[in-house]
Amino acid sequence: MTGETFSGLYRHWAARGNHLYPSEFVVRTMLGTYPRHAFINSWEGQAVLDLGFGDGRNFPLLVNAGARVAGVEVTEDIVALARERFADAPVDLRVGTNAHIPFEDHTFDAVLACHSCYYLEGDDRFDDNLAEIARVLRPGGHLIFSVPHTDNFIFRDAKAIDRHIFEITADPCAKRDGTRLAGFADRGDLELALYHHFANVRLGFQDDDFYGIRVAFHFGVAQKRG
Repeated sequence: MTGETFSGLYRHWAARGNHLYPSEFVVRTMLGTYPRHAFINSWEGQAVLDLGFGDGRNFPLLVNAGARVAGVEVTEDIVALARERFADAPVDLRVGTNAHIPFEDHTFDAVLACHSCYYLEGDDRFDDNLAEIARVLRPGGHLIFSVPHTDNFIFRDAKAIDRHIFEITADPCAKRDGTRLAGFADRGDLELALYHHFANVRLGFQDDDFYGIRVAFHFGVAQKRG
């Protein structure tokens, strides 16, 4: 998926107005209390990177929670749209990718990768993305993330590159054909993929049928090793 295509997609959403809200798993993960997960500390003053922020729908939640917010997207056009839309919000927005995040080592207390960390550029591997996320996290910092299940609609008729990497060929939105994505059917395989860089992994799963479009994905929290 080209940067120009991403830019066009987010211009489309921006034109729809302000009817955009954080993903439910993001709200629940950051603010909720559950048998297998709860953040004990407040987000006040925490440095949080929204990696692949898209239309910026998570920014109000993060800012209102008291976090010091930064964001990364793949083109200057997308960043400019967000800067215009959130001109009054204290957010540091930069151009980068999952495997090339333009911040120093140990910058963030948490990285939020909502429907983003599994996009692969060129010959990058999923582990390259995870290693880069771990690099910008402080020791003990958290990754809040989602990764699609292989039954997700986006993988219909996809070309398997290897066991967990697929080239998209039949995106119903006609936006992501040719894009390489990581996806996992088995929760254990996802935990294994995270293992080298992250510990204390807590996973959830969401599976929805939106009028014939199946949206199935793993989501979770993992803590940087070391």
